[in-house]
Amino acid sequence: MKQIALLPRKKSGELIGDKGATFALMVFGVIGAYTVPAPYRSVLACAMSGLIAFMSIQAVLRNRRWRGYRGLYAMLTASIIATIFFPAKAVIKLFNILTISALPADNSATGDAVALVGMIASSVVVQAGFLGMLTAQQSRARQLAARRLARASEHMLGARLHAKQIQKLADQRLNLLNLLTHEVRQPLHNAQAGLQSFLTELEHGEYSPERLSSAARRTQGVLDGITLSLSNAITGTRLIEDDSIGQLRQTGMAETAAMAQLDCPPYWQQRIHMTLPSPEMFIDVEPVLLRLALRNLLDNALKYSPADAPVTFEILEEGTELGVLFRVTNDLADDHSLDGDIFGRDQRGSSTYAEGQGLGLYIVKRVAQLHDGSVNMRRVGASQVVFELFLPG
Repeated sequence: MKQIALLPRKKSGELIGDKGATFALMVFGVIGAYTVPAPYRSVLACAMSGLIAFMSIQAVLRNRRWRGYRGLYAMLTASIIATIFFPAKAVIKLFNILTISALPADNSATGDAVALVGMIASSVVVQAGFLGMLTAQQSRARQLAARRLARASEHMLGARLHAKQIQKLADQRLNLLNLLTHEVRQPLHNAQAGLQSFLTELEHGEYSPERLSSAARRTQGVLDGITLSLSNAITGTRLIEDDSIGQLRQTGMAETAAMAQLDCPPYWQQRIHMTLPSPEMFIDVEPVLLRLALRNLLDNALKYSPADAPVTFEILEEGTELGVLFRVTNDLADDHSLDGDIFGRDQRGSSTYAEGQGLGLYIVKRVAQLHDGSVNMRRVGASQVVFELFLPG
């Protein structure tokens, strides 16, 4: 429905209620007051007052921009025109009508009285409209303030989340540095001591091929341990803080197990007795994580078993649960070396060769969880233990 507005308006539909338009309307009203015969001035005053009231009310209801000084100018115009148009004698006649119980014989003032009543009523309507307009303006101001407050709250919340993310990244870096410090410090000291002993023997000529070979194997073992420690520290930090996994792809289980065996120190590889499936078994896994998990299982078995004791590694097809089962069996040098929550973070069993922060079996557990699998340990007899890693296929 097209909006009715007697005041000028812009193309956008906004009513113009500036001082110039108000003054022009007042001048037109005064001129009209003296050109209209006296008996009809009251009627004209009532009509124009009601018209202005109608303009103001419909502007308030239909045009959100009609508020503030625009509405105030319209109210002033209505009051001034009412004052100019209405003759003073009509007020006296109305007073007589209200104070005398019966109407006078001369009813000539009746029209003026009715006009005055109409003007008063229209003035009340105009003032009510003006108050309503101010109330609506205040309500809108409160709404705008609430929106600004909501936006500010959203910005503050976003800033807090961003700060938390930055703090999380900083904590991850700090954890990585701490893990690297704990995992690498002692193996480096051992490597330094081994190399120093090796150099001392070379300088004094007190060496033989067997002793040199033994020293070289020890040094190689220390370097392999450092490599595993670095892998555990870097991968462990990511697995601790992140629940995502890399790209899964078809991977051969026997090939991955063989690579994990080659990651072990050479003098330990001969202790591992592997039973690999034939033909090859393939499942969707993250190969780097699986290789590291198998390497940690083998490293744990080799460290906590007696020196030169064999370690059995098997890959079995789990038909009941449709998956692959990796089983590592070894004897224990100490029956109590793996007591407690050995799959927990920063948990280390008691062993002469065990160094570092204790992330190996925790990484195995996290890799199993990320692949929707499981890992467990069970004892077989008094001094034998079996680790089983299951991955669904």
